[in-house]
Amino acid sequence: SERIDDPMEQASHALAFTVGPERAREVLRAWLSGRGIFAPADLATNATVDHLRPLWWPAWIFSALADVWWTADSDHGAHRSAWAPQNGRAAMRFEHLLVSASRGLSYEECARLAPGYDLQRAAPAEGLLSATPAGGVVERFDVQRSAARRRILDALTSMAGAEVGSRYVPGSRVRNVRVSLLLQSLTTRRFALPAYVLAYRYEGRLYRAVVHGQDERMVLGESPTSVWRVLGVVAAVLLAVVLIAWILSLASG
Repeated sequence: SERIDDPMEQASHALAFTVGPERAREVLRAWLSGRGIFAPADLATNATVDHLRPLWWPAWIFSALADVWWTADSDHGAHRSAWAPQNGRAAMRFEHLLVSASRGLSYEECARLAPGYDLQRAAPAEGLLSATPAGGVVERFDVQRSAARRRILDALTSMAGAEVGSRYVPGSRVRNVRVSLLLQSLTTRRFALPAYVLAYRYEGRLYRAVVHGQDERMVLGESPTSVWRVLGVVAAVLLAVVLIAWILSLASG
């Protein structure tokens, strides 16, 4: 049985950075210039990058076959009642699904980055990760195998519930979907996926951003808001409301 001191697992496959560090800086600058009307007008020109860290973050890529038993309520066959109980069983296959094992990136960040990776271009991790870019970090799989399996099962349960609610429960309205899974097969591979974590400074305050290591169109992060621009928009809206009310009062008078 698995013990608490089981060795940590390492990535077996990795994806290379296809966006270079300097390009990542340029992409961040372009992203800052398009932050919308509430961002400071000089954000892109006056923000300075404090540091850029190449990061290979860990993830499990898994495929599974499972028997799924489900129960739910729907309006199908409800007759005089608003809801009627439903239940069923289905065999479901899940392919090439990703579960983050990262501590450096949030779960939401990993979920948003995931679609941009081409897993078909993966290479053995040992050779690729030995050429880590300057200042780069290879994040470890610092979760025990039993905990990893629990995360994967939780992800499967969530996806199975969504699948049942959208495809298997009869009726137009559905609630209280519950599922129970029995795995028939489960295969996992451990990947290291590239991204840049950047810290930039604007007017003395630090902000964080993440640039995808392979798809430069994907930039995540936080940015400052201009109080004066927000107040200007609010004032414009209030003025428009006053003008509309004045015009309506003239028309009714």
